[in-house]
Amino acid sequence: MGLLQGGPKWLRGLRGLASELGVSYSPDLVGPEAVGYTHFLSWLALNGGVGELAVLVGVNFRTFCINSTRLAEWAEGLGVRSAGFLRCVGLDEERERLAEAIAERRVNMPMYRHVALVAQHYELAFWRSIARAAKQGALSGQG
Repeated sequence: MGLLQGGPKWLRGLRGLASELGVSYSPDLVGPEAVGYTHFLSWLALNGGVGELAVLVGVNFRTFCINSTRLAEWAEGLGVRSAGFLRCVGLDEERERLAEAIAERRVNMPMYRHVALVAQHYELAFWRSIARAAKQGALSGQG
């Protein structure tokens, strides 16, 4: 499965997970830290180039895969049956080599550093929002 097919698969998985947990979606409950990363992607699409996008894939995809797999393991340890979609099977050394080759053709180290740091900032904010929601009971249908 390619990167583009992952979005619809994740959306179906999230709906199944929400149903199992008894959680309903309400846009007014979505915190800015949960969606900041997507806003950064939009900004990068307008202001970055192919090299910056390649750096983003190379830096952030592996981190997201590792953390989403950890979340799946945690949820499954609690008996959640529909968390399997969180297991990342997309770690791909070839994709990372390709991203690195693209980034090397258009070297802009100050921007690359900026993209890597900002992406990791938003990634951390996303996972912190998940942890905060779990502590508040929002992920168990109680929040």
